[in-house]
Amino acid sequence: MSQKPKRAYSSPLREQQTAATHGRIIGAAIAVLADHPGAEISHETIARAAGIAVRTVYRHFPTRADLLDEVWEELDERLGLSSLPTTSSAAIIDFVPQLFNRLDANAAIVNAIITSSTGHEMSRRTGARRVQAIRQALAHETNHLGQAERDRLIGLVRVLTSPMTWHILSQKADMSNDEPALAVTWALRQLLLATERR
Repeated sequence: MSQKPKRAYSSPLREQQTAATHGRIIGAAIAVLADHPGAEISHETIARAAGIAVRTVYRHFPTRADLLDEVWEELDERLGLSSLPTTSSAAIIDFVPQLFNRLDANAAIVNAIITSSTGHEMSRRTGARRVQAIRQALAHETNHLGQAERDRLIGLVRVLTSPMTWHILSQKADMSNDEPALAVTWALRQLLLATERR
């Protein structure tokens, strides 16, 4: 007599609780990063901040890299750092005010990303995506350039549209309100105009 295979049990309530715990861990990690930029992001630190057991954090994120990857994905979605338009340079220029508004609205976490080693570690994860988006957006304007010039232009656009530039303009250069975005869009237009004239 053969045994019937056991059906997998699915509990919507358990799935909701798991998702809530997952979100709680991510939220705690972001709060720790924002409130204490120099703090170590570890399973133990996040468990204390979230008010849950360390083993629960490990169950959701077996390694620190898993935890940081997911925290960065959440932050990247919130901030829009790797969602640069790929259609044209004009689309990137038009996107800058929206990007800088998001950075303004999340100033504490953006400053933590810029100033902490954990923030640097996480932000490196989107570098390649940002470069690819810029390369695609500038393809038409840069097809007459040599590879070295094209790479320099892409690097400059990447820097101008970065949280670091927002930070310098809004907090170090005493620009307020829309001035950082206006300065960057002006600089991008001048840069692209100079490129077209080559």
